[in-house]
Amino acid sequence: MNDDESAELLQYLLRCFPDINDWLRHTSPEPMATLRSWQACLSQVPFDAAEAVVKEIRDGIIPTLEPYHRY
Repeated sequence: MNDDESAELLQYLLRCFPDINDWLRHTSPEPMATLRSWQACLSQVPFDAAEAVVKEIRDGIIPTLEPYHRY
């Protein structure tokens, strides 16, 4: 995934889960560093695959990982 696709995925994630900003502010000591870390981890993942996973989490097909449940 390139930088433009990564930015697009982040915007999609924020639309699907609008409370993620609050979650990051409350659970991460450095929210921007967390986002950069996620971007680095996802850089080798094709955009379509990452987008599909977000959709499946949004739709309840894939459960969120326990540490990332909504607070």
